[in-house]
Amino acid sequence: MESAQPPYSAQHPWLVICFGGELENQTFFSVSEDRYYMGRIPELKDKFIRAYADEWLLLESIYSSDCYLWNLISNEKIQLPPLPSECEILMCLLFAPPQDPECQILFLIKETENVAEDEDENDEDVDVGDENDVDVDDENDEDVNPPTLYFCKPGYNEEFHKQEVQSIIGDWRLEIWTVFKRKFYILTCKTHALLCLDPDNDSGRITVTNG
Repeated sequence: MESAQPPYSAQHPWLVICFGGELENQTFFSVSEDRYYMGRIPELKDKFIRAYADEWLLLESIYSSDCYLWNLISNEKIQLPPLPSECEILMCLLFAPPQDPECQILFLIKETENVAEDEDENDEDVDVGDENDVDVDDENDEDVNPPTLYFCKPGYNEEFHKQEVQSIIGDWRLEIWTVFKRKFYILTCKTHALLCLDPDNDSGRITVTNG
């Protein structure tokens, strides 16, 4: 059932579908009401919705890697530290609103610049006889530039903390990312291991434990 405008609050999360040449149109679907609403929210134009917590949305420009948090009720914005100018955001997780003292944002980022240079460096590593590098090169071209975890506390950090996925879990190919009870969880593709990621904003390091 269609309605002109969605209410400002709901008991259950909305499914939001953005469409149009510049993502200027939105369809809001209420699972509990079995009803959808059509609308246009100017702040969502030219934006990907990467994650959310309560009334806060994490938005990314479709033209750049610029990201910020936006409160759809108060219109408040919190700019995030800059990401690499040439990168692909593979995944983003947020488990609490920014006013929560435990709030952290976790990105999985694949840098897309200087790929040819990275390939040359990895080829040299293979000649040394490292088994992990051989396995990487046996896959596809994407494997020579493994992604990196970026994390920060919104409103506190001027730069992201960074840590290579391979260095902390031994495998960068990830099947599932999710948030459960204020924890970040991942499922690795190669070993099918369920792991819990615990970023420490003070030390800038991520601790990994079995989920």
